[in-house]
Amino acid sequence: MGYKSYVGQQLHVSSGGVVYTGTGKDLRIGLLYRAKTDTWHLPKGTQEVGEALEATARREIQEETGLQVVLGTSLGSLDSRMEDGGPKQTHYFLARVTEEVGRGDGEHDLLRFFTPTETVRLLKHTPTLFEREDSIVARAIALLQ
Repeated sequence: MGYKSYVGQQLHVSSGGVVYTGTGKDLRIGLLYRAKTDTWHLPKGTQEVGEALEATARREIQEETGLQVVLGTSLGSLDSRMEDGGPKQTHYFLARVTEEVGRGDGEHDLLRFFTPTETVRLLKHTPTLFEREDSIVARAIALLQ
């Protein structure tokens, strides 16, 4: 379930996206906030057995945000570590919002949309556990503007 063999350790595989609305000067990017850790981050989660990365991204985005999205270009992946020190690889896609279909799963306290500049600033200056998602957002912004 989201794990692959990785030099004697299990590689945790996740997938998510840069969720966005609008274009040009109206472009807004969605970030999730978790009060417990005082962190902003992109929606993502663990790949299920037999599930394609794109399917994981769509499912996790909908579960965490309550939004349906259409996936676009792959934005690459980030390698990091789990809290227990195990290796983690997270894949990201552009994810254009098409519809609100419910509420998030309650794992996060807030979903908020920001300008591209605000999004990068928050991700650079918010202490996250192990990933630097600002680089993924910068790739998305370059493609969308």
